[in-house]
Amino acid sequence: MPYPSVRIGRHETYDKLVKEIYQLLSDDDTLYYIPEKRINALADAETWLKAAILNFHCGRNFIHFITDRISGKLLGIIDILSPEVAMDNYRLDNYPYFIEFYLSGTERGKKIMSSILPDLIGKLGNREIIELGAVVNRRNIAAIKVLTRTGFQ
Repeated sequence: MPYPSVRIGRHETYDKLVKEIYQLLSDDDTLYYIPEKRINALADAETWLKAAILNFHCGRNFIHFITDRISGKLLGIIDILSPEVAMDNYRLDNYPYFIEFYLSGTERGKKIMSSILPDLIGKLGNREIIELGAVVNRRNIAAIKVLTRTGFQ
């Protein structure tokens, strides 16, 4: 009996995702308020994705990709960071889970985050994530409005 066709190596969907992460996290409009998140090469995007996968399996963070329903194109990323990751990045008295999100500059003003975040945050309770923090650049009025509408204080 013949063996089915097998592709050894990386999958084309993986390569496409790496390219789209690179496009998102190297775009000036996307990173206007968070330039420190910039990645400078396709290899950096692959490293970012590998770290996200490993961190997910270790329970350090939970990445959610926002994609266009029709084209499947990556529009943004929502990252839920564990208290352990927060400890690595912030000095606080209390370490909750944190939310970070990135949305393609071309998708700004379409209320994508406003429609996604309330449902996502509601589902975090199923993971027993009750306290959630966010850090936002004070000049990023749109992100502040989205978070406020979602229930952040």
